[in-house]
Amino acid sequence: MEEEEQAVLVEAMERAAARQRHYSKALLSFFGVLLGVLYFYFAGKGSCQLIEPWTTPHQAHFSGRLRQLSVAAAELAGAATALLAVAGVVAYPGRQARGSWRSLLAFAALLAALLSAFWSVGVWRVAVHERAALPALWRLLWLPVVPPAYVGLMALAAGVMRATDADVERLRRLRYAYKRA
Repeated sequence: MEEEEQAVLVEAMERAAARQRHYSKALLSFFGVLLGVLYFYFAGKGSCQLIEPWTTPHQAHFSGRLRQLSVAAAELAGAATALLAVAGVVAYPGRQARGSWRSLLAFAALLAALLSAFWSVGVWRVAVHERAALPALWRLLWLPVVPPAYVGLMALAAGVMRATDADVERLRRLRYAYKRA
């Protein structure tokens, strides 16, 4: 393969990787912001519980099982988790702070684990004290599952982008090694 052909191939791979990274970031950021807005909405409804107690359907199950303010705080933490995960993926290839995206994703993962534990305890209390039927519990299952699942999806996306960047870099090095030989 000629040097010009190699250069064209490497440039095409770099453009494809950049385009893939851009589309992935845009799509995941869009859904992350939507998730954050949803959590902010639930937190707002949760903080208004002093006026209208337990009006949000998924929060009403926890009446008498969890404190109102702790439920509102958990919803705010869910919004923070989603937005931190988005920030981690958006900051991924940052040249100035190479480890900042890892820190953001790690903090989002920690918050997601804490949220999962909090909501799991709440769902367990509902199951034990109300002897709730399984269909009622299925409606609450998203609470402990969504935060770690979303952070895991963001970490997976960052890993795929990182692997793609490594493949492009490897191809570039092979091209230069071939050129020197």
